[in-house]
Amino acid sequence: MRLPHVFLFAFVFAFVFVLTTCGQASKQAGPAIVNCAGANRAEIEKLLTTWSTMPADDWATITGQAVAVGVTIGGCAFAELVLRRKLPGDIMARSTAPELNEGRAAFEDFRSRHAAGATFRTIRGDL
Repeated sequence: MRLPHVFLFAFVFAFVFVLTTCGQASKQAGPAIVNCAGANRAEIEKLLTTWSTMPADDWATITGQAVAVGVTIGGCAFAELVLRRKLPGDIMARSTAPELNEGRAAFEDFRSRHAAGATFRTIRGDL
């Protein structure tokens, strides 16, 4: 009658092994990736249009609006705005170097406080 105890021990051992292995894998996964080319494109573009009429250095307002609409839409629009303003020849590339640095710093602050360090995969690249 020792056989059922062996099966029980083997089952418990396997169960604990799976739980520990899965827990380690999830800890190593790192920050999420937010896909900005998906279904929210219209909302992202609308926010970018609004921001294009604002002063290039009004990062506090941009951050507040990004937080208000959420990480997926606001974070994607924020990442795209920073990328647009840094690319030469772009319509929105009117920012000077200090404004770009302030914008990137504001975005990084948004990312760490509201997006858990996520990477935003935009149509212009990852940020």
